[in-house]
Amino acid sequence: MKPTLFLAILSLFSQAVAQQGRYRDEVFSQVSLQSDIAYGQAINFFTQRLETLLLDVYEPTGDSASARPAIVLVPGGGFISGTQTGPNYVQIAHAFARRGYVVTSIDYRLARPPLRGQLTQAVVDATHDMKAAVRWLRANATPLRIDTSRIACLGGSSGAMTCLQAAYADSLGEGTSGNPGFSSKVQALISLWGNMANLTELEAGEAPLQLIHGTKDPILPYQNALDLKARADAVGVYAELLTIQDGSHAEYQAYLQTYQVDSYAFLYQQLALGELAGLAARAGYASPGTLTLDTFGAAGNRYAIALAPKSVLTPVPGIGTLCIGPLQSVVVVAVGTLPPGSRVSEAMWTIRVPPGLVGTSLHWQALHFDASAGLLTNCIETAF
Repeated sequence: MKPTLFLAILSLFSQAVAQQGRYRDEVFSQVSLQSDIAYGQAINFFTQRLETLLLDVYEPTGDSASARPAIVLVPGGGFISGTQTGPNYVQIAHAFARRGYVVTSIDYRLARPPLRGQLTQAVVDATHDMKAAVRWLRANATPLRIDTSRIACLGGSSGAMTCLQAAYADSLGEGTSGNPGFSSKVQALISLWGNMANLTELEAGEAPLQLIHGTKDPILPYQNALDLKARADAVGVYAELLTIQDGSHAEYQAYLQTYQVDSYAFLYQQLALGELAGLAARAGYASPGTLTLDTFGAAGNRYAIALAPKSVLTPVPGIGTLCIGPLQSVVVVAVGTLPPGSRVSEAMWTIRVPPGLVGTSLHWQALHFDASAGLLTNCIETAF
C-alpha cells in the first residue's frame, strides 16, 4: 500500500503526554557495573611511583542502542583525596546510566603527602589523566557502543577544575598517561562548584558549559562562576549558570535533588541527543488498533513528523541525516509545537490503524525546528 493511500484512511489526533524519553527520563531500571578497569599509567610526582589509573563503567542493563553518548565523571577532593567510588558520584553515575548514557567514573593521581605548594603540578597531572580517560573511551568505542562525537565531562570542585582545564587549557598539553592516538576533546562539560585558572584559554568554538555554584561557597567563591560565564559569553561559547542561593561548597544533595534534571536537559540540547532518540513508537499497536508516536525536544520548538515506505539516508548539512525516503514519497503526517514546561518537552500523536493492514512497514522521522535552526531525529520503523 502506498503511503499516500495509507494516509487517506488514517485518522490523526494529538493527546496529552505520558511517555518516557531516553536521555531525559529513567528508561532503564537496572545499571550494570564494570569496576577497576585500568585506563592508563603515570608517575605520581609526589610519591615518584608508577600508578595504575582506574575507572568504573556504568551502563544501562539490557540496552541495545548502537551509538550512545558517554560521560566522564571526575570526583573532587582538593587533589589530595577522592575516588571514583565516592557515594555522590555513584549516585550521579546511576542516574545518568538509567537514562541511557555510558558513564565512566575515574580516579587520577593525587598529591601524597599533601600539596605543600605544588597545586599546579597536581592540576596538570589530573588534567592529563582525565584526557587519557577520554582517549580510552574512544579507543574502546566499539565494544562500549559509544558515539565518539558525544562525550561530556562532569566534575565537582577539583574534579570540575580538571574538566575545565582539560577542555579549555590547551597549553597544558596531552600528557603521557595512556591511549595515544585518540582525541581527548569533549563536546560538553558540567562544572559543579569549580574554577579555571586562566580564563583567557577559553576561546571561541569550544565546548558548551554548564556551571552550578553556590553563592556562599567559602572554598571556590561564586565569583569564579560569574567570571567564567562572562568569559564564555564574551567569546561566544554557550554557557549557562545555575545558582544555588546561599549554597556552600560541595552541594551534592542539592545537585542530585534539584539541579541534575537541568544537566539532563543541557546535554540533551548541546549534544543534539534528539538526533539519537527524538522519536519513539509505543509497543502494542495492532491491525486494527492505534499506533502512538512520541517526539521529544526543546520546549516551544515546532515539529513535523513524516513517513516514507523505506529507510534512505540523505545527509542534510547542519541538521543531521534524513533517514526516510525516497524523497518523492515522504509525507508529513503531523505538525505541532512542543509544549512549554520541562526544558526537554514531548508531544504525542496517536494514529488509527485501519483493519486488515498486514505486511506493510513504514519508516518515521521527526524534524524539530525553531526560528534559527533545525534537528532531524532518529528514524524508526513500524511493521504491520
